[in-house]
Amino acid sequence: MLLSKLWFRRTCLALLVFLVALPWLVSDITRYLAVDWIEQHGVEKAEVETLWINPYTGFVELSGMSLSKDGKTQAVESMSIDLSWWDLWSKKVRIAELKVSGLDLHLVDAHGQRSINGIALPVSAVVDDPSLAHNDSVVSNKTEGFNTWHFAIDALLVKNTDIELLQQQASVAATIDSLALTSLDTSLDTKSELSLFMTLKNLSHEDQKITATTQLQYTAELRVKKDIAGLWSSILAGRTVFENTKISNPEFHATLAKFDVEMTKAIHFDEALSYEIDLETKLSNFSLIQNANQQAFINLDAVSFESKIDQNFVSVESFVLSGLDVFPASATEDSGETLVEKASGFIENIGLSSDQINVALPSEAHAAVIRVDNVNLMSGDVYLDKNEAGDINQINRLNSALSDVRRVLDRPLAKNRRMTLEEAANPVSSNDADNLVDSLPEKTPLQLLVNKFTVKSGVAIHFTDKSVSPTFSEILKTDFINLENISLTEPMAVAMKIDLSHGANIVANAQASVANLSAKGRFDLNNYELLTASVYSEMFTGYALESGQVNLGSDFELSSNQLKSHHEIDIDYLNLRAEHQDSVEQFAHRLTMPLDQAVDLLRDGNDHIHLEVPVNGELNNPDVNLQQVMNTALKGAMKKASMAVLSALLQPYGAMISIAQMAGEEMTKVRLAPVAFRPGLSELEPSSLDYIEKVGAMIRERSSLKIKLCGVTNTQDNDLLLIESHKDSGGEEKINTSTGVPADGESIKVDMEKMQALGHERALAVKSHLENTVGVNSSQLFMCLPKHLSNGAPGVELSI
Repeated sequence: MLLSKLWFRRTCLALLVFLVALPWLVSDITRYLAVDWIEQHGVEKAEVETLWINPYTGFVELSGMSLSKDGKTQAVESMSIDLSWWDLWSKKVRIAELKVSGLDLHLVDAHGQRSINGIALPVSAVVDDPSLAHNDSVVSNKTEGFNTWHFAIDALLVKNTDIELLQQQASVAATIDSLALTSLDTSLDTKSELSLFMTLKNLSHEDQKITATTQLQYTAELRVKKDIAGLWSSILAGRTVFENTKISNPEFHATLAKFDVEMTKAIHFDEALSYEIDLETKLSNFSLIQNANQQAFINLDAVSFESKIDQNFVSVESFVLSGLDVFPASATEDSGETLVEKASGFIENIGLSSDQINVALPSEAHAAVIRVDNVNLMSGDVYLDKNEAGDINQINRLNSALSDVRRVLDRPLAKNRRMTLEEAANPVSSNDADNLVDSLPEKTPLQLLVNKFTVKSGVAIHFTDKSVSPTFSEILKTDFINLENISLTEPMAVAMKIDLSHGANIVANAQASVANLSAKGRFDLNNYELLTASVYSEMFTGYALESGQVNLGSDFELSSNQLKSHHEIDIDYLNLRAEHQDSVEQFAHRLTMPLDQAVDLLRDGNDHIHLEVPVNGELNNPDVNLQQVMNTALKGAMKKASMAVLSALLQPYGAMISIAQMAGEEMTKVRLAPVAFRPGLSELEPSSLDYIEKVGAMIRERSSLKIKLCGVTNTQDNDLLLIESHKDSGGEEKINTSTGVPADGESIKVDMEKMQALGHERALAVKSHLENTVGVNSSQLFMCLPKHLSNGAPGVELSI
């Protein structure tokens, strides 16, 4: 009996010692087996300083682990897991605490190899065996009973962890500075806080030759729950901020200062997966730059919008875009001995907003439906610069950029990429693919409706043509452009007013349909100064347009590719000056008479030309009816009237008036005394103001009268400009002090472009004073092409 009791005591003591020593035994045995298993799977050397497993409490602690392979060592400073076994009885997997610090993960999933830190991983049959990819029995066996379990984690913290992922064609290197998750329990309706701070050191894709870096900050509230029916759902409300993002490939590189997204996402795991997403997005300071010339392709200051997304619908509210530049102007750079010319801008400072955009996503039954309430183009400048060769600089830059884009898009994907599960389980031959496309249900066309698109007054188009001399330039400034009911199927309404230089404008109203290419409306060009286009007249006819103002009204209708239109053209005070005799003779031969004589036949007694020109027929080959033009010419030849009556009306100012009498001049022209200017200057002289105001008062009281203003320059102007030019360039020693002109004979060289600019400024000064001070209507004032007369008086000629 005593022996039995002693044996029992010793057995209990031994069992107690075993139970006490069990954690050490389990820890040592597990550490030995783990190190052996790791080394057998490809790691040259594995070391674990401490591994502690307490099977009674479920606590696991790991520290001082290092894995060496190919000269690289991956280390884990510490890792601890505290499992609560009691929760297993209630079918809950609970992790009380998981902390990881100083971990380096090297993941490989390429060329048939899968490993973590050199440890080869087995490949799941379900993943790689196509025959099992869609085997319902396998899937059900894997997931059977899953919906009856819960999981919970009290605390998760990952710090200072480096991750390197190598795939077939891509690689990622990142550092998780901090990843934290507070208490999460699927059996309770509680919220968990998640935060992630990560630096993406490098992301590269071999096929597309893309590399990227960024800094990521993510904070969120997460709720994962399961209802009594065993259906899972989750709600994630978080904010993601990408900062200092850089992306590059051989053709382009992009920088993005900040990309800020606040997202609330709800996911429901029912028979069919469903989700709802609320997004608030802000983007700032984005640039896309061409590598070939280091010039910006796109610059963008900011974009912001709010949106709601589900599997069937996308809604975007309060979309605002500002500071969009497409090919912005680049500054001139001095690189050593080479001066790099400034590149012309294309589209700059675009500001755009939209109230509401709704998109019904496409499905097998129907195509997408896009509806937009209001779009406002608030600001923007478009530049079109024609160079000396006749090419548009911006179009050349665009073509160059598009060729780079095409190279990116045409770059093939890897032919040996891994086949997806669906492709592996359901291989489709090319013939099968064709049959599949043919069997798809026919979809209705894309439905698009924009209620209203408005272009505000801050938008302008700048056109410059350097292929002609002097350079032609015009600015089209938007007063308003309204497009209503923009649709692919229904007619839309168009209304616009665009301001041009010298008080001219374009007004248009129309109804148009994109579906059947039809339109009906009216177009008006008002008060356009023809001298603006004089350079083109010289090029094609040899005649310069000294003065003239045109008004054009066009009624048009387009239907079934048939054009029906009627144009009324009114031209006042058109005067021509032959500049290039060869071109004049060639144009006269084509016209069968000199152009100036043909124009003279069209004038009536008030120096007015009215033309009515119908244009009808096929859009690509319309018929222009010139019979109306011929009738107007014959009437004009019979109705020439003298301006003597007008001269009598102006008798109080008779001393200022002279009627042209010299041969070759128009007998109907009344010429006033010119406004004098000091040589080389374009500012009005105080002594001339009283005279200008008297003439202005005379014109203002008679709205039917119109006055032509012609700037005049002479040799004195040219000499003074040359002196100023020499002074600016440090050439004062070349000026003859006795005569006041350059001593090297340059006084005989006339810079016609500068002379025309000076003459234009003088006429503009008189016009501005008549409009702004005297109150003369701009429609009564006509600008004339400047003249350079060697022996003339510097000033502005006035004629009625």
